[in-house]
Amino acid sequence: MLASKNHLFAENTAWLCLALLALILSFGLSWLVLIPLNFGYEWLYSVINIDQHIATYGPKNTLRQGFEQTTEGERFRLFSAIVTAIHQQGEGLDSLVYNNAQGTAMTT
Repeated sequence: MLASKNHLFAENTAWLCLALLALILSFGLSWLVLIPLNFGYEWLYSVINIDQHIATYGPKNTLRQGFEQTTEGERFRLFSAIVTAIHQQGEGLDSLVYNNAQGTAMTT
């Protein structure tokens, strides 16, 4: 009886370890697949109304002023540049500049 409980425990532990390994690998694979897609930002932009959030909270941001004046295309470009820089250990983040609708540089 004790041997069967130990065997059952070992079997359950093995399945748990396998499930955790599969979960970790799926997260890693998902990350790698989503990098070239910029994590679906352009699709999510309209689905979760990111533009409305920027219009509401952008003017309240004292650290990055004027972001609400950027265009949709500029926001997509910036997000893509941020994703690229993050995957290059942050190289290039400090030189990112966003522009208003007229193309005038706002801030870094």
